[in-house]
Amino acid sequence: MIRFRSTVVAALVVGWSASAAAESPVGEPPVAVARPADEPLKIDGVLDDAAWTRASKNRGFIERKPVLRGKPPVDTWFAVLFDRRALYIGVWCGDDSKDIRARTTTRDSFQVFADDALSVKLDPTHDHRTTVGLVINPAGGRLDYRGVNEKDFRREFDTIWKGKAKIVKGGWSAEFAIPWTSLGIDPKQPPKRIGLNFSRDHPRRNATYDWALMPPPYRPVSASLYGHLDGLDKLATLPDEATGTSPAAEAAARSATRGSKWAVIPYLLGGFRDEGSGFDLEYNAGIDVIAPLGDWRARLTVNTDFAQVDVDDQVLNLTRFGLFMPEKREFFVRDVDLFSFGRSGSAQGFYSRKIGLDASWNRVPILAGTKVVGHSGPTQHGLIAMATGRPGDLRAIQGVYRPLYRFESGSTIGGLITGQVPANSDGSGMESTNATVGVDATLRGRENPLLVEAFAIGSSDQGKKGYVGALDATWRGLLLRPRLGLATYSRDFQSDLGFFLRTAIHQGAAGLAYEPRFKGDLEKLTFDNSVSTILDFSGKVLDTVAANSTTLTWKSGYWIGVHGDYSAITAQSDFDLGDGTTVPAGEYTNARAGLAVGTPGVQNIAFSMTLRGRQFFGGTMLQATPSLTVRPGGLLRFEVYANLQKVTIDNLNADFTSVLVNGRAAIGFSPELNLDLYAGWNRIRDAIPVQARLRWTWRRASDLFVVYQANLDDHDFGVGFQSLLAKITFRYP
Repeated sequence: MIRFRSTVVAALVVGWSASAAAESPVGEPPVAVARPADEPLKIDGVLDDAAWTRASKNRGFIERKPVLRGKPPVDTWFAVLFDRRALYIGVWCGDDSKDIRARTTTRDSFQVFADDALSVKLDPTHDHRTTVGLVINPAGGRLDYRGVNEKDFRREFDTIWKGKAKIVKGGWSAEFAIPWTSLGIDPKQPPKRIGLNFSRDHPRRNATYDWALMPPPYRPVSASLYGHLDGLDKLATLPDEATGTSPAAEAAARSATRGSKWAVIPYLLGGFRDEGSGFDLEYNAGIDVIAPLGDWRARLTVNTDFAQVDVDDQVLNLTRFGLFMPEKREFFVRDVDLFSFGRSGSAQGFYSRKIGLDASWNRVPILAGTKVVGHSGPTQHGLIAMATGRPGDLRAIQGVYRPLYRFESGSTIGGLITGQVPANSDGSGMESTNATVGVDATLRGRENPLLVEAFAIGSSDQGKKGYVGALDATWRGLLLRPRLGLATYSRDFQSDLGFFLRTAIHQGAAGLAYEPRFKGDLEKLTFDNSVSTILDFSGKVLDTVAANSTTLTWKSGYWIGVHGDYSAITAQSDFDLGDGTTVPAGEYTNARAGLAVGTPGVQNIAFSMTLRGRQFFGGTMLQATPSLTVRPGGLLRFEVYANLQKVTIDNLNADFTSVLVNGRAAIGFSPELNLDLYAGWNRIRDAIPVQARLRWTWRRASDLFVVYQANLDDHDFGVGFQSLLAKITFRYP
């Protein structure tokens, strides 16, 4: 124990004295040069084509974890080629061990990062904030995702690309073929430079290696730190077809990279629905059309259906405020980076999940809609217009316009306009006419760890006008990370297409994180302290919260943390805890302490547990949150997450136990055929929702979904609702 304390103290002193030199996150960005492919490539995961042999090899990977800036013990190199059809990337991952892990074959699962995996990260617009990510493991498990504003991963994003990987002598290799249309690049007017990075996950060491280092606290999609890919300007001078002597090879290349600027995607849906009164047949049809408009791209959707989207996890809201749930519908997830405005999850100018909902949060069908995105020089534009309701029963017209100007440094300045107009005169089932107008700006750069984000937005609703403004500043240093946030929300602010937790308050928050690193078995020790306060418009303090968390992480991936906070809060009105208990308005003092432990996420069995105890509105709450992931093999993965809360408030005669369980299983028959299973349990609501979803990608970008859903009673397992739907999509060409 004495030795451990001495190590910690020494690390703190040395880390503090070295902070000035260590705060620069990275050096000069690495540069790779793409070369024209002089013959068609066979995308099979093996780098034995002559074009790969002649291509320039790029090395220089750096360890991100567990030893920051360490030299990886294994070799990794990549090469980049292109023709008029696509961008081609070949990667070699050397590994002398026979323990190459490839346990995930299901599509679009973050669990692929627990395997040996290779992630290609492209910033095709070179805006230093947006990522198109493509991931593959040696078993062919694939994931494509969108990185938004250098922090958010959106795996619901799907694009057209082909990837193959194979275990070979001395390691494993992978090939990618990415059509230019999937990157939004016109081969006739190619950019001279785009952003590029690679990350290799090496689970045997619980390690990650980057080509352009992504040091903490930067996220793995921090596009401002990416390297550069040059040489694409030669694309405009190439012939339409690659040269070669093998017709079979040319046909294979066309099949691998076939992509079109325009597409027609119809769907057919059929099945049954039973809501307790008998089976009703259900059938539907609709169509999406994607069309180019010069530097712009338009998407039209008619009679849109999202029956294939997976259900949300079970949650119980024991707070005074609404819950934020992420968007999962592909139509809205695509281009989510452009439409991002405000503070994600708490103060968003545009919250797409409100499209297709009425004033009571009941689902309303989407009759038709369009999305148009594009750019004029360095300015991006995005427009969404949607009509909800049914034929003959139009409910509302909703629209969003978003311009965003991008500076070369990655900084931005933009605007936002949203509006909602009820289609009927009395506005039944919908909010009244509502409009908002806002501006936002972000200051970021590669050489400077400072990140500043600000926005202001005003609203007009039934003659009432309101406003919101916020400023957040963060120093993303390697050792010291101070942050500051200020915001004001007026009482009359109303955004029918946005998400804002509270109004009529001023808010301030400050924090400081300190993260020294160690030699030996320990990786790092993370201290994070924060304080926040909320005032009403008269200057009265409503809420004050002070919090601390301390986490110790080992290089092997084990971790342990302690945390605690103290809060003095004011409930301005009565609110319901969800079980029928009503907490009266008043002032409350709450204190909380907790302990959390976890095992390495790369193991076949990964486990974490958080235990908390707290004062809770005049009573107590005891909470346990276990999480378990089991990977018995490459075919099956099982995950379960639970949240158990015991609430006792004597003066309210409240004594109840909340149990939430969310279990998911994934069976990957092949990268094209996956079965996802979900079951949840909400003890307070006496409900067990279940879903089984089979997805077969039977053709490029065309899918067959078979989805079964049911709500079961947790006493007798009686079925309150069930449906079985089959949905098939076909993309042409």
